[in-house]
Amino acid sequence: FFLTKESSLAPNGSGATKAPSWEATQLTRVTKLLYEFIGSIEVLDNTQLATLSWLTPMLENCLESRNETVRRNVQRLHLKMIKISSPAGLDSNQPENSRT
Repeated sequence: FFLTKESSLAPNGSGATKAPSWEATQLTRVTKLLYEFIGSIEVLDNTQLATLSWLTPMLENCLESRNETVRRNVQRLHLKMIKISSPAGLDSNQPENSRT
């Protein structure tokens, strides 16, 4: 949904978008929702985050965003999800001295 909204606002020659203000406002609101969504997922512990692997395709799509901040936040979360999906990933939620 986010990428559809973003791509509907074609940039003009200066890099700014040429769109009605309501469309730009709508994209701003959707972007803020995406930031909140990513933020709420990032605070989950690794065990909880591992159950959300189904989000990976959506996150990969968001890496195509023109918005650098969105790309950076999505990439950070995506890398965290990849890390915990590795064989030792869930063990990283435990204290160092309790790992075997």
